[in-house]
Amino acid sequence: MNLAVLDCDEVVYIERLLSPQTLGMRSEVGKRAMAHSTALGKALLSQLSKSELATFLANCDLPPVTPNTITEPEELKHELDLVRSRGYAVDMEEDQIGGACIAAPIFDHRGKAVAAASISVPLARLRPSELPGFGAKVTGTARAISEDLGYVPQEGAEVTRGASR
Repeated sequence: MNLAVLDCDEVVYIERLLSPQTLGMRSEVGKRAMAHSTALGKALLSQLSKSELATFLANCDLPPVTPNTITEPEELKHELDLVRSRGYAVDMEEDQIGGACIAAPIFDHRGKAVAAASISVPLARLRPSELPGFGAKVTGTARAISEDLGYVPQEGAEVTRGASR
């Protein structure tokens, strides 16, 4: 499990829990990665207002980290729409070849996305049919952390949608 915050066009890893599995994905506290290439970053970018996202896209390049990285603004916008609709972000070898990541935003007491939680898995251990299950686990964890921070979802709203847009 990873925990990260958004810093301009990057995510910064602020906590990690090691998997008991021998084969795993490696991250370090303090590591930085491009927001557009990571599930953590896409989870946080999905919660920006339209004007905040427009500013992000106007000021930040979307360089390829791997051949699978989204590098076109319109494609990223479409991906962020998917993140908002399903409640979690997915990175399939967009930041690291051989790795997948599933992430969900964490909200504070005001309903602002302040961090994201993720699960990283080597593709060798991930079947596509498992993505929804991993998505449910990570959104459940993000929901619990959000509630610990005082977040209260609005009636009928998912925890993965910001309180105000």
